[in-house]
Amino acid sequence: MNRRRFLQSTALVTLGAPRAFAAVEPVRVAGLEKFAQLWDTVELQVRDRPAFVVRVPAPESEAAKRRVLHISRDVHLLGVYRECTHAGCLVQRSAVPAEVREFVCRCHGSFYAMEDGRVTAGIAPLPLEALRLQVRDGVVYALA
Repeated sequence: MNRRRFLQSTALVTLGAPRAFAAVEPVRVAGLEKFAQLWDTVELQVRDRPAFVVRVPAPESEAAKRRVLHISRDVHLLGVYRECTHAGCLVQRSAVPAEVREFVCRCHGSFYAMEDGRVTAGIAPLPLEALRLQVRDGVVYALA
């Protein structure tokens, strides 16, 4: 952390601003070319937390529309942290080739829809935590 970043974060905390509003450097995910095909996935670490960014179909539900970044008519990206909302185990992409794409928690058997991170089966109480994404000059960034 450089001096400027330290002073900015200290000033925000001192003035009573919530920590979430402190300036945070975006994390580079990949160039858009890494998401050429539907379901292309990039794994990354965001502030020491494992995450996925996946190219998904156009969202249909209002909840999915709030979680998915619309880049163009045919390109939509979903960013989620890989921690199961039940006990924090790491979720994986399902290895079973199927029309239904899922993230799977192998610890306790929860399943999440890959297109929006919602729970589809199992004991997980909430969808996967969304990761905010941004595109600048053809590069995808995660905002933590």
